Amino acid sequence: MALNPVVRAASSTDNAIVRFDGTSGGTIQNSVGILSDAGAVTGITVNANVITAGTVDIARLGSGASSVNFLRGDSTFAVPAGLQCPLMISGSVYDIADFWGGYRNLLTAGGTHSANKMYLYPFICKQTVTVTKFSFQVTTAVGASNARCGFYADSVGVPTGAALVDTGNMSTAAVAVVDSSTISYQLVAGTAYWWAVAVSANVAFQGYNGTWIPTVGAATTGDATIYNAYRMDHAFGALPTIGALTRVSVSAPPRFQVVL
Repeated sequence: MALNPVVRAASSTDNAIVRFDGTSGGTIQNSVGILSDAGAVTGITVNANVITAGTVDIARLGSGASSVNFLRGDSTFAVPAGLQCPLMISGSVYDIADFWGGYRNLLTAGGTHSANKMYLYPFICKQTVTVTKFSFQVTTAVGASNARCGFYADSVGVPTGAALVDTGNMSTAAVAVVDSSTISYQLVAGTAYWWAVAVSANVAFQGYNGTWIPTVGAATTGDATIYNAYRMDHAFGALPTIGALTRVSVSAPPRFQVVL
């Protein structure tokens, strides 16, 4: 029987994967791919667009990977359509309802926010944006009174920790539209936040004659109240670290706005 000898490589790397050299099938060559005695393969590069199952560490996917983006079939990255709101652009004003993709009914005078209390309303950011101002419209004013607004982080559906941003005092002494001083705070796509407003007197803000804002649940079954905010006792001043919270129902949820 005739034998067809294989031409070996001039040298080799220990545990290297053997490859054919050319198309004759008679010559082999060294490889940078290593198969260890324990069965681990190293030195092999796999293109991201051929991965069809399993998970891959974000750090291994390269530029464009993040916890928000997803890897598309053409090996590029994009934000899922459900987390985008193409109408949100820098320099424009948006209601917090817009962050949910909510709709608004008739505007009306909102419910009273009680003195020395902080109210927290949930929302979710569908697009990464930078907030530069807070705004509200006072409908029931009290002389020499103020409010402060800010954001809090969310922890399993409840506000938590210290304020992420605090506007400082915003006057509620007159019926008017009130803007905060300029700030800069980035909201991250797909993330839940809480809008906080603390007041020094019993004031009311323009609100919606409808239910655009998410509810915060009830403590017991059979409770007929629709709770749409948490309230916390707070001697008016800098926004506090979150403490004991009480579910409340604020009639005509307030129309809070941000400038991007």
